[in-house]
Amino acid sequence: MSNIINCKAIRDKYIEEIKQKDLTGCTVAFIQVGDNPASNTYVRNKKKLCEEVGIEVEHYHLSENTTEEQLLATIDMLNRCSVITGILVQLPLPSHIDENKVINAIDPNKDIDGFSDYHKGKLLNGDKDAILPCTPKGIMTILKEEGIDLKGKNVVVVGRSNIVGKPLTAAMINDSATVTCCNSKTDREFLTDLIFSSDIFISAIGKANYFNEKFFLDNRMLPEYLEDTIAIDVGINKDENNKLCGDIDKELYPYFKKVTSVPGGVGVMTTLTVVSNIVELFERNK
Repeated sequence: MSNIINCKAIRDKYIEEIKQKDLTGCTVAFIQVGDNPASNTYVRNKKKLCEEVGIEVEHYHLSENTTEEQLLATIDMLNRCSVITGILVQLPLPSHIDENKVINAIDPNKDIDGFSDYHKGKLLNGDKDAILPCTPKGIMTILKEEGIDLKGKNVVVVGRSNIVGKPLTAAMINDSATVTCCNSKTDREFLTDLIFSSDIFISAIGKANYFNEKFFLDNRMLPEYLEDTIAIDVGINKDENNKLCGDIDKELYPYFKKVTSVPGGVGVMTTLTVVSNIVELFERNK
């Protein structure tokens, strides 16, 4: 389908650019607590890409029963270690550990994910020194590579998480877009109107095939009216057949001006931007 954005090509372009950099001495620490299967996959993919571009990785794989105090002590040790460029704590953490406390224990100069209150505050203030979380940064990179200037664009973001929806909304506002941030409680008819009037529609609601033809038809809108809209699908879900799918049903793809697919879309860019953020920290701090 010609309207599907080729995120793999964008990723490959940036990887080749990163490979040209001198990353001697760039070493990162990935901290993982427990054996969550999804976390195992994410950490493995991040390590592989880091090693591909010449970044050394130290993987601290801690047991499920690691205490909060032990995890914080590990972070403190890595904060003080001069050879460590960046630190990434793989989420989610076991329920007995306070994620917010752990995230904010990371030195802001080593915060790969940009999840700390320090970087969130900088982002809200429009400070260019803010480390943008990886998925929002990946989305912004996609739009840039597609030649889309956000100035004056009407953007609808569905999803208000601290990892995607909120930072993405702030980043787009900083680039002079007009952004409406919605969520699963937004009135469906009102949400339909917003999507049809948008230049860019971003779904990060985390519900399998939530947006489909029926969704729009039930709210008295024809999917054909989406022809001027660019759709970015952040969802990584499993459908009733246990197959990977996004928030946007593939039956809608032909209606959009441009669309990212699942798989092969935003997820590809998120892994790239982990490496991109590491390089940014390395170049700032060296």
